[in-house]
Amino acid sequence: LAVGLVINKLACSPVDAKVFALASNKGILISKDGAVNFLQAAGIPSTIDVSYGLDVKFDGNGILYCSIGNERGGYYYGTSGASYSVVGSKVYKSTDATLSNFKNITPYSPVLSDSLYGRIELGLNSSGNAIYASCARKNISNTTGAPSVNSASLSGLFVSYDAGNTWALIL
Repeated sequence: LAVGLVINKLACSPVDAKVFALASNKGILISKDGAVNFLQAAGIPSTIDVSYGLDVKFDGNGILYCSIGNERGGYYYGTSGASYSVVGSKVYKSTDATLSNFKNITPYSPVLSDSLYGRIELGLNSSGNAIYASCARKNISNTTGAPSVNSASLSGLFVSYDAGNTWALIL
Protein backbone atom coordinates (compact mmCIF):
# COMPACT_ATOMS: atom_id res chain seq x y z
CA LEU A 1 0.00 0.00 0.00
CA ALA A 2 1.17 3.49 -0.82
CA VAL A 3 2.39 6.06 1.67
CA GLY A 4 -0.37 8.57 2.32
CA LEU A 5 -3.17 6.09 1.70
CA VAL A 6 -6.22 6.78 3.86
CA ILE A 7 -8.41 3.72 4.51
CA ASN A 8 -12.07 4.53 5.14
CA LYS A 9 -13.39 0.96 5.24
CA LEU A 10 -12.07 -2.60 4.91
CA ALA A 11 -14.08 -5.69 3.98
CA CYS A 12 -13.10 -9.37 3.74
CA SER A 13 -14.79 -11.79 1.36
CA PRO A 14 -16.81 -14.51 3.11
CA VAL A 15 -16.06 -16.99 0.30
CA ASP A 16 -12.30 -16.46 -0.14
CA ALA A 17 -10.08 -15.56 2.81
CA LYS A 18 -7.48 -14.06 0.45
CA VAL A 19 -9.85 -11.44 -1.01
CA PHE A 20 -10.05 -7.97 0.56
CA ALA A 21 -11.59 -4.67 -0.50
CA LEU A 22 -10.56 -1.21 0.69
CA ALA A 23 -12.48 2.04 0.44
CA SER A 24 -9.67 4.60 0.36
CA ASN A 25 -8.68 8.07 -0.77
CA LYS A 26 -7.35 6.32 -3.92
CA GLY A 27 -10.76 4.80 -4.74
CA ILE A 28 -11.80 1.16 -4.30
CA LEU A 29 -8.81 -1.16 -4.04
CA ILE A 30 -8.99 -4.97 -4.34
CA SER A 31 -6.55 -7.64 -3.16
CA LYS A 32 -6.85 -11.26 -4.26
CA ASP A 33 -3.59 -12.43 -2.67
CA GLY A 34 -4.19 -12.04 1.05
CA ALA A 35 -3.60 -8.25 1.16
CA VAL A 36 -0.08 -8.44 -0.28
CA ASN A 37 -1.00 -6.36 -3.37
CA PHE A 38 -3.95 -4.04 -4.01
CA LEU A 39 -5.20 -2.90 -7.44
CA GLN A 40 -7.90 -0.45 -8.51
CA ALA A 41 -11.29 -2.10 -8.93
CA ALA A 42 -11.98 -2.54 -12.66
CA GLY A 43 -14.66 -0.25 -14.01
CA ILE A 44 -14.91 2.05 -10.98
CA PRO A 45 -13.62 5.62 -11.45
CA SER A 46 -10.67 6.60 -9.26
CA THR A 47 -10.15 10.29 -10.03
CA ILE A 48 -8.20 11.87 -7.18
CA ASP A 49 -10.25 14.35 -5.09
CA VAL A 50 -13.46 13.28 -6.84
CA SER A 51 -13.80 9.53 -6.33
CA TYR A 52 -12.82 8.53 -2.83
CA GLY A 53 -13.84 5.07 -1.69
CA LEU A 54 -16.59 5.63 0.88
CA ASP A 55 -17.90 2.17 1.81
CA VAL A 56 -17.31 -1.51 0.96
CA LYS A 57 -19.49 -4.52 1.89
CA PHE A 58 -19.54 -8.16 0.73
CA ASP A 59 -22.69 -10.24 0.63
CA GLY A 60 -22.63 -13.94 1.59
CA ASN A 61 -21.82 -14.96 -1.99
CA GLY A 62 -18.72 -12.78 -2.31
CA ILE A 63 -20.38 -10.03 -4.35
CA LEU A 64 -18.92 -6.62 -3.45
CA TYR A 65 -21.08 -3.54 -3.00
CA CYS A 66 -19.26 -0.22 -2.70
CA SER A 67 -19.76 3.51 -2.83
CA ILE A 68 -17.40 6.10 -4.26
CA GLY A 69 -17.49 9.86 -4.41
CA ASN A 70 -16.68 12.88 -2.35
CA GLU A 71 -18.84 14.20 0.47
CA ARG A 72 -17.15 17.62 0.41
CA GLY A 73 -18.67 18.66 -2.88
CA GLY A 74 -16.96 16.38 -5.37
CA TYR A 75 -16.21 19.24 -7.67
CA TYR A 76 -13.29 19.83 -9.99
CA TYR A 77 -12.12 23.02 -11.65
CA GLY A 78 -11.71 23.36 -15.38
CA THR A 79 -8.35 24.13 -16.94
CA SER A 80 -9.04 27.86 -16.63
CA GLY A 81 -9.91 27.47 -12.95
CA ALA A 82 -13.10 29.46 -13.49
CA SER A 83 -15.56 26.61 -14.03
CA TYR A 84 -16.65 23.68 -11.95
CA SER A 85 -18.83 20.63 -12.14
CA VAL A 86 -20.47 18.85 -9.26
CA VAL A 87 -19.92 15.09 -9.35
CA GLY A 88 -22.37 12.92 -7.44
CA SER A 89 -21.29 9.89 -5.42
CA LYS A 90 -22.24 6.47 -6.83
CA VAL A 91 -22.95 2.89 -5.72
CA TYR A 92 -21.36 -0.04 -7.58
CA LYS A 93 -21.82 -3.81 -7.43
CA SER A 94 -19.47 -6.52 -8.71
CA THR A 95 -21.06 -8.71 -11.35
CA ASP A 96 -19.67 -11.83 -9.63
CA ALA A 97 -17.29 -12.96 -6.87
CA THR A 98 -14.21 -12.60 -9.12
CA LEU A 99 -14.49 -8.79 -8.64
CA SER A 100 -13.39 -8.32 -12.25
CA ASN A 101 -16.35 -6.19 -13.39
CA PHE A 102 -18.65 -3.71 -11.66
CA LYS A 103 -21.91 -2.04 -12.60
CA ASN A 104 -23.40 1.23 -11.38
CA ILE A 105 -26.50 0.64 -9.22
CA THR A 106 -26.84 4.13 -7.70
CA PRO A 107 -30.32 4.73 -6.25
CA TYR A 108 -32.52 7.46 -7.68
CA SER A 109 -35.95 8.87 -6.94
CA PRO A 110 -37.91 11.45 -8.99
CA VAL A 111 -39.22 12.77 -5.65
CA LEU A 112 -35.78 14.22 -4.85
CA SER A 113 -34.58 17.45 -6.45
CA ASP A 114 -31.35 15.76 -7.62
CA SER A 115 -29.15 12.71 -7.16
CA LEU A 116 -25.89 14.59 -6.52
CA TYR A 117 -25.16 12.66 -3.36
CA GLY A 118 -22.26 13.24 -1.02
CA ARG A 119 -21.39 10.41 1.37
CA ILE A 120 -23.20 7.09 0.77
CA GLU A 121 -23.23 4.39 3.45
CA LEU A 122 -24.45 0.87 2.66
CA GLY A 123 -26.10 -1.90 4.64
CA LEU A 124 -27.08 -5.32 3.31
CA ASN A 125 -28.18 -8.76 4.39
CA SER A 126 -25.98 -11.82 3.82
CA SER A 127 -27.74 -12.79 0.57
CA GLY A 128 -27.35 -9.28 -0.85
CA ASN A 129 -31.01 -9.16 -1.83
CA ALA A 130 -31.88 -6.44 0.71
CA ILE A 131 -29.64 -3.38 0.40
CA TYR A 132 -29.96 -0.07 2.20
CA ALA A 133 -28.25 3.11 0.98
CA SER A 134 -28.10 6.21 3.16
CA CYS A 135 -27.34 9.11 0.81
CA ALA A 136 -26.25 12.49 2.13
CA ARG A 137 -26.54 15.73 0.20
CA LYS A 138 -23.41 17.33 -1.19
CA ASN A 139 -21.72 19.72 1.18
CA ILE A 140 -21.77 22.76 -1.15
CA SER A 141 -22.66 26.20 0.13
CA ASN A 142 -22.57 28.54 -2.87
CA THR A 143 -22.65 28.74 -6.64
CA THR A 144 -18.86 28.52 -6.98
CA GLY A 145 -18.92 24.95 -5.73
CA ALA A 146 -16.85 25.77 -2.67
CA PRO A 147 -17.50 23.36 0.19
CA SER A 148 -19.23 24.75 3.25
CA VAL A 149 -18.01 24.19 6.78
CA ASN A 150 -21.38 22.65 7.74
CA SER A 151 -22.16 18.95 7.61
CA ALA A 152 -24.23 17.62 4.74
CA SER A 153 -27.74 16.47 5.62
CA LEU A 154 -29.65 13.34 4.61
CA SER A 155 -30.87 13.38 1.03
CA GLY A 156 -32.60 10.00 1.17
CA LEU A 157 -32.64 6.52 2.64
CA PHE A 158 -33.21 3.90 -0.06
CA VAL A 159 -33.94 0.17 -0.01
CA SER A 160 -33.62 -2.45 -2.72
CA TYR A 161 -35.05 -5.96 -2.36
CA ASP A 162 -33.58 -7.24 -5.64
CA ALA A 163 -29.81 -6.76 -5.18
CA GLY A 164 -29.80 -3.16 -6.45
CA ASN A 165 -31.81 -3.55 -9.66
CA THR A 166 -34.60 -1.29 -8.39
CA TRP A 167 -34.73 1.10 -5.43
CA ALA A 168 -37.44 2.66 -3.29
CA LEU A 169 -37.07 5.86 -1.31
CA ILE A 170 -38.15 5.14 2.28
CA LEU A 171 -37.10 8.35 4.02
